[in-house]
Amino acid sequence: MNGRSQAVRLPREFRFDTDEVTVERIGDGVILRPRHRTREEWWEQLQEVLGRFEGMPDEIERDRTPPRDPPDFD
Repeated sequence: MNGRSQAVRLPREFRFDTDEVTVERIGDGVILRPRHRTREEWWEQLQEVLGRFEGMPDEIERDRTPPRDPPDFD
């Protein structure tokens, strides 16, 4: 134990696909669950991502020539 915190190493088969978990004590046991973001956190992250697109053209330029008819191989 280090100070007031304690680290636990989980076996590979119990690995989480997230960087954060919630910890809940039930009786003499502990339950770890993936931490889900609150709506506010989700909205803040979305705003951050959308902010990266500011200043980008509304429409990306691309070749607008109509497709050619496929060749006839008969």
